[in-house]
Amino acid sequence: SAYMTVDLDDKVGGIATQIRVAQNQEPSHFLMIFPKGLVVLQGPMKSDNDYVTPGGALDSQLYHIRGREATKVGHGIQIEPSPYALNSNDSFVFNTPTQSYVWHGSLTSNVNKETATKVSKIFKPQNVVEIFEGKEPAQFWTSLGKFVPTGVPILKSIYPLHPITQTARLFHCTNSSGKFTATELHSPTPFNFEDLVQGDMMLLDIFPTLFVWIGPTANQDEKKATLELALEYSSLTKPKPHSSVLCVDGGKEPLNFTRAFHGWPNTPSPSLDNDVKQVEDVFRAYTRVYTLAELVKKPRELDQTNLEYYLSDAEFMEHFGVSKEDWKLLPPWKRNKEKKRVELY
Repeated sequence: SAYMTVDLDDKVGGIATQIRVAQNQEPSHFLMIFPKGLVVLQGPMKSDNDYVTPGGALDSQLYHIRGREATKVGHGIQIEPSPYALNSNDSFVFNTPTQSYVWHGSLTSNVNKETATKVSKIFKPQNVVEIFEGKEPAQFWTSLGKFVPTGVPILKSIYPLHPITQTARLFHCTNSSGKFTATELHSPTPFNFEDLVQGDMMLLDIFPTLFVWIGPTANQDEKKATLELALEYSSLTKPKPHSSVLCVDGGKEPLNFTRAFHGWPNTPSPSLDNDVKQVEDVFRAYTRVYTLAELVKKPRELDQTNLEYYLSDAEFMEHFGVSKEDWKLLPPWKRNKEKKRVELY
């Protein structure tokens, strides 16, 4: 496509402006090119007219729809069909061999509804049924892979759900430069999974809830600094602080977190609500001093890859023979060997 772009630019005398657009980062003026709606599909193309969905099945597809209030445009992203992929904040299009459903969550916006209607007509313009959360026919749930009697809500969270407004904010927190910084992501598009940096920390503000997201490979200093920042950030929020300041681990995100992202790739399980922790409790655990006897029990709320740092400076020196600063300079294999010796690996 890059070569074709250059060729086309040459044909018009080099007057065209070239803009690279990445998948799931489409700006609004790009979406305006598609008045009937744009849909991003998951599967590969074997040929020009031979689309293959994941697993090779063509009998059902689910599309997460999100519009943009400022420009009144939006698009759909294909995701794995599942009842738990739905969320109250948005609209979805679900296609079966005989029916196309447009499902609206209880908190969805008018622009989401309008975008979903456009997208549905791309697939089955003569056979579309519009349904609303809480009023789904039994056949809808059966087709999605789970039977739920009509009128029985399937999407539940132990934390209250509120509409996610355009004021939602996402911050990247890192000390990779040697200094801790928190930088807000000013994306022209809705947040998506790729915005989460796996080796760092993130703050997601969907007021009245503030989330601290812990990347799988984030380091200990980043975690402490981000937890402390979250508490300060919430306390300074006007006119009132957040009602919930919660901590989630990367890979265990609950529905109340994933619903802020367009086209989240993995279906969240309702049970993941149980893995959500209060930031105050996590920060208290991260900043208190533990004895080696306590740490060998591997407390669940602590960073399991850096348990040695919870020791006091004196006990750290007693068991490892070096200071915490000198410890960081040792090669990983040597640190792991010493941790195994004291049962912290």
